[in-house]
Parts: sequence; structure tokens; C-alpha cells
Amino acid sequence: MASRSKIAVTLLGLYFGILCSSSYAADTKVKYSADTVTRVKEKIVLKGNVKITVDEVDITGEEIDLDATEKIVSTDKPFKIHTLKEGKNTEINGKSFIFNIDTKRLVTKFASLETDADSPGQKVYISGEEITLFNKGERVSVINGDFTTCEYIEQGKTPHYSLKATKMDFIPNDRLIAWNTSIYTGGNKVFWYPLWYIPLKSNGIQSLGADIGKNETEGTFINFRGDYTWNDYHDGNWFARVMEKKYLGLGFDHTWLALPTSQSYLFAYGNPVNQRYLAETNADNKKNINPFFEDKQIYLEHKQWLPFLPYAETKFTTDYKDFYNVGSLSTNVRENYNRYDLDFADSEIYQPFRDTVLKFNPRFNANYEKNRTSVLNQQALIVPTQVNNALTLTSNNTFKINEDINFGLSSTLRNTIGQTLFNP
Repeated sequence: MASRSKIAVTLLGLYFGILCSSSYAADTKVKYSADTVTRVKEKIVLKGNVKITVDEVDITGEEIDLDATEKIVSTDKPFKIHTLKEGKNTEINGKSFIFNIDTKRLVTKFASLETDADSPGQKVYISGEEITLFNKGERVSVINGDFTTCEYIEQGKTPHYSLKATKMDFIPNDRLIAWNTSIYTGGNKVFWYPLWYIPLKSNGIQSLGADIGKNETEGTFINFRGDYTWNDYHDGNWFARVMEKKYLGLGFDHTWLALPTSQSYLFAYGNPVNQRYLAETNADNKKNINPFFEDKQIYLEHKQWLPFLPYAETKFTTDYKDFYNVGSLSTNVRENYNRYDLDFADSEIYQPFRDTVLKFNPRFNANYEKNRTSVLNQQALIVPTQVNNALTLTSNNTFKINEDINFGLSSTLRNTIGQTLFNP
């Protein structure tokens, strides 16, 4: 066998020959080294400690073929590929690959990919039967693959969460689209979606966040959250909750700034598909179950400022909730209420004398609550067990004379009516 120094000289000559060949683009740089080199016409077989560099792509393995005519680098042996693009590292390990030097397209079989995410210190982990990279990783296509950002993968542990899909289309720091997708938490499948979209952009729909937990009612769950901005007056957040027992929760909040006259906030969340309806096998009981949005909450808050009362603020809120109680040990207990609140306050509504600082600052609040306790009976009906109505009126008025004298008057009226409808 030729010495390594002689092989290096031979490879150097081959390198310049390839660069000068008309079969390669003028701006493509190909370098390689190996323990042994076999060349038949335009085909080169590299064996032992093989390293090939094509522009910024480094390929290493024990045996790699290079076809100068077809401009193809390939192998059916284990390999490792590393590329650096715009400061982001990408590393691929697999059993075989075909790399087209001209198009910069890399097709791998039974491979895993690890690439830097946009968030500092975070990585994206992808594996699949076939992974295709376009233009050094600008776009990644995956067939029968897995996706996660959990670092447990590096430790050989089961990731906190992951998704498996028949096909994935991934653009780093932009978005992930997955078809025929199953969501896993702690290695357990919790839900299936025909299409799953994760936005990863730094503008428009922004900052995907995810956290994982578990409770008795919902089982293992994953929360996803992102934010959006329409213009200077409208923005908000979207929410998605994937649950082992309750399947899916969707919601959003939205803020509308109509300054200087008003500000509004809306929150809505619910489970679009009722797990009880799908799980019920008794046809008669199934008629008693609402299949859609049985669990829901809507909250509205509106603040209004009046031009003729520049120091006054009127605030109205309403909150409606009809949901299973996550904090209860019993999965049949529900949380159900209506709440209305009206608040008016003015820091300087009346000043009758210019020479004397006499200020009257009124505040008035009206609050009404209707709380219902309910359970599920044997016929799958939601049955209220107790209803409480409470009306509270509060008045708090302060007077100020000059800077030294302050006094106030306050009063509260509360009326509560409770009624027990049914003792389970």
C-alpha cells in the first residue's frame, strides 16, 4: 500500500484535475483525502478515513464514491455530514446518501439530522427513513420521520414530546408542516392530526412556546402558544393544548387598542371535540352529550374613556365558563359560572371653586355572579347540583379640601341567594 504522503500527492493532483475539468462548475471546490484511492476513468473510490469537502459541506466515512462525470458523491456505508450556513451548524448521520454537487441536493437513507434553532442553545432533531436537504439545508424534506426539540435525544432518553409523520417539510427558522401526524409525550401517543403546522418565524406569527404536564382529568398534555400582530391596534396570542384524555383544546386572546377612547380584550378557549361523545357506547346516553365545544370559556373586558370626563374610566368585564374542573380529584365535577362586573371611577369629577381645592372623586362598582355546581350522572347528562347568585354594589367616594383635609364615604350592599337543586 502506498504511504499516506504519496496518496496525499496523488489526491492533490486529482483535486486540481477535477477543478479544471469542464464537468464541474467553475465556482465549485472539491477536496478529498483517504487511506486508499482507486480510480477507473472518471469514477473514484475512496476507502479508509475518507473526508470530502464540497464548498462548506464536509463528508466523512469509511468508503465513499465520487463520480466526476455525473458530479455525484455517494455511499452505501455509514457516514457523517456537517455543514455551516449563516452561522447555523447542521450534522447528519445515516446509512447511505447521494449528493449532487451541482444542485447541492443531498438524499439520505435511515438518517438523523441535528441543526441549530433560532433560539440560542436550542436544537432541532429530525430522523427518518429518507431525509432530503436542498441547498445545504435551506429546506428539508422527511419521509416517515420524527421531529423534536427535546435535548433528551442526545442522552439516548425518550424525549418529553415529539411528533411522528408520514411526510414533513421543514424550513429552519420558518416553519414545519407535517402530514399524517401523531403527537407523543413521554413516548406515549396522545393524538393524531391529518395536518400539523408549527410556525417558527420571527415576525408575523411568532415565538412558538411549548410546555408539558399531566393531571388526572386530561392525562399527559402539551401546551403550544404563539403570538401574532395585525397592525398597531390589533395583536394577540393563540393557544393549542394536546391532551391524552381530552384530545384537543384551542383558543386565542386579542387586544384592540382604539386609543384614546377605548381598549378591548377578548379571550376564548374550548375543546372543539367532546371526548365523552366519542367514548360513549350507549346510543341513548350519546343523545344527551353535546359533541362540540361542551367545555368552553369566554372572557371580555372593555375600558371606555369619555371626552367630557377626561379623568373618568368605565370598565366592564364578563366571564362565562363551563368546563371540567382540572383541580378536582373527581373527573365528573365541573366548573360553571357567569360573572359580570361594572366599575366606574373618576379622579377629578368635580371642582366647584377655583380658589379652593375641593375635589370629589367617586367610584362605583356593581358585580353579579352566578355559580353553578354540576356533575355527570349515569345517563351522561350534566346535572346542576347547586346554584348561587350574588349581587354586590359598592360605592366609595372621597373628598379632598386643599392638600390637608381628606375624608371619604363608602358603602357596600351584598345580596346572596343560594339554592340546592339536587344532592348526588
